[in-house]
Amino acid sequence: AKGHRRMLDDKLKQLVELGNIERVPSERSTMVWEKAEGNSLEMFTDGACTDGVMGLGWVLYDGPSLVAGGSGNAGAGTPYRAELAGLDDSLLWLISNPHKLKNRQLCLVTDCQSAVAALKAPKVKDAQVKNILDQAKLLATLGKVGIRWCQRGTDERNTMANAMARQASRRDPLEPDIGVENSMLGE
Repeated sequence: AKGHRRMLDDKLKQLVELGNIERVPSERSTMVWEKAEGNSLEMFTDGACTDGVMGLGWVLYDGPSLVAGGSGNAGAGTPYRAELAGLDDSLLWLISNPHKLKNRQLCLVTDCQSAVAALKAPKVKDAQVKNILDQAKLLATLGKVGIRWCQRGTDERNTMANAMARQASRRDPLEPDIGVENSMLGE
């Protein structure tokens, strides 16, 4: 987790120096989640565990169009930690690609009620949850950021993120993470 945090801090410093993004002070532990409406991007995230090995998956949609997706093996852990890793990885990708969000609304969608509750809690102690909140606050400088729960299996986009997470939980941790963007989809 420390290596991931250091990588995030380095990326944020680079983006701030380039003027692509503003640093948001973190005096509050909570995030003001906006209700994303209308023309919003939707980021479906998921996590899965197979024999204690975590996998994560996420897909970014602009309306009906798949914009990007990614999956990765996140090492040993629990299903809850895998769900958080999916949220974390998807936000890190957006921070690395701020042009995808500029002046747009983002709605994070997860089928993990515990993750939504942890991210909306008034006080946060968990380091992984704090990291996700810091990333969401940063993205909130580019547009509204919301989060919502969806019931597992009721949306094909959530099902796609879930399938990617399950597949990633079965991969060797040394295999490279998988990512896809619309340019790779032939669109």
